[in-house]
Amino acid sequence: QKVLSSNRQFMQICRRDTLVKIGQYPSLTDFQLGDLTEFEDVISQPQRREFVRGINCAAHGFSVAACVYYRRVFEGILIEARDEHMTAHSMADWPEFEKAHTDERIKLLVENLPKFLIENPHLYGLLSLGVHELTEEQCGEQLPMLRSAIELILRDRIAVVAARKHREGVEKLLAQAVNKHK
Repeated sequence: QKVLSSNRQFMQICRRDTLVKIGQYPSLTDFQLGDLTEFEDVISQPQRREFVRGINCAAHGFSVAACVYYRRVFEGILIEARDEHMTAHSMADWPEFEKAHTDERIKLLVENLPKFLIENPHLYGLLSLGVHELTEEQCGEQLPMLRSAIELILRDRIAVVAARKHREGVEKLLAQAVNKHK
């Protein structure tokens, strides 16, 4: 009853030639989000949530907030690479990494990071600029490029995982062939 009466009141206020959008399905986020399933194997759940939040913020015009979330995805990738490096080298702590600036961290992690990220370490600077200095409008102009950059990093990770799986499969077949002919 309340909704019905408020709708009547609303309709009385609006002129007959006025069109008012009440809701939207699919939402702006649905249009912007697209299909992120291709990244499922190379992005953690927290990173996926941050990425989706960034896309959602961008879809609704909160450009600075989107930069914050995209930067968190970038930082998460660095932290994962640090953890992989520390595990591979049996390190309990890594003070040099903790003290380093982001561009120095990238140099320390070259063997564990996606190629696009290594080739474009200035991406973090752009994300930080969006968080700290740019206006909503300036950030909004950069968001499509920033999202594409994050997606390229994730696609590089996909390529590395696919190459590793392919290598392991061939090595397994090779071992089977050698054992068969002993």
